[in-house]
Amino acid sequence: MDKEQIKNVTMMKADKTFFYLMMVVALVLGSTGCSSSEDEGQVSGIVGNWELRLYDRGWAQISEFQPQEVKCVFSQNGVVNVTNKSGIDLSPFLTDGTAYYSVDSNFSMTINGISFEYRLEGGVLYISQDVDADGPCYKFVNI
Repeated sequence: MDKEQIKNVTMMKADKTFFYLMMVVALVLGSTGCSSSEDEGQVSGIVGNWELRLYDRGWAQISEFQPQEVKCVFSQNGVVNVTNKSGIDLSPFLTDGTAYYSVDSNFSMTINGISFEYRLEGGVLYISQDVDADGPCYKFVNI
């Protein structure tokens, strides 16, 4: 091979390497998600019918509930309808009627102006408030 052919082969290899490098960069950037899609996923995970199964008021004050005793329907438009047949005060938000909620990207939600933390684990929704200080925690199951 003469010098010109060697130069052409070297250029082709450099072009091929550059192409693969750009493909890797494109894949990395393409797989990076936005927090808004995560928020939508969290909201869509909350939307639906839930039944309260356990209410921990803190300091070992725990109430357990039977199916259909306390039901919450979270809608996509930020409204939760609550039906509480238990006769137990489940303040601050689980009283009969309608409450308004919003969710943000830090796994926190606001219900009727009150801040809560939440987490979803395989069909179970936990809504809590200041758990480190033994604050209230609600455990819901998806129905």
